[in-house]
Amino acid sequence: QYWVRCELPDRNRGGVMTMAGPLTLTSLPFRTSPIKRGAWLLETVFNRPPAEPKVAFVLDDKSDSDDSEVASLSIRQRFEKHRTDPNCYSCHSRIDPPGFSLESFDAIGAWRSHEGSQPVDASGEWNDQAFDGPAGFKAALRASDREFVRGLTEHLMSYALGRQLEHYDMPA
Repeated sequence: QYWVRCELPDRNRGGVMTMAGPLTLTSLPFRTSPIKRGAWLLETVFNRPPAEPKVAFVLDDKSDSDDSEVASLSIRQRFEKHRTDPNCYSCHSRIDPPGFSLESFDAIGAWRSHEGSQPVDASGEWNDQAFDGPAGFKAALRASDREFVRGLTEHLMSYALGRQLEHYDMPA
């Protein structure tokens, strides 16, 4: 068996984070979950898992709106509305950008340009660098790769030691 490097025609594909397996794993049965995807990237790629949520949130919560108003909102719009709560903003400011960068992929990893009748908005900002979509997010990661390199190194060191890293491991 030989590995063969192949060039992908589309910069939106390529790498583990845009493979169908992780995209499906981090989705719900019938829709995407930018929060699960963002949390997975923070934990798996950057080795910086988000804190446990301070308050419970249900995406389909009707709150003060009627059903038709909530149904007309995209997933991103619903989470942006939720994110206005100060208790939620601190975590979502870290989780949302990587999660929403992958919104152009549906629940099983197929490319999509619309969510229902609305265009997909996969834009955001990472390390003070604006991006639009997975290719832009990967470019933002490459532009400032310190977090990625640190996370990968910590994962490899933890694997090599056969245990979780502790504070006294950081100099190494």
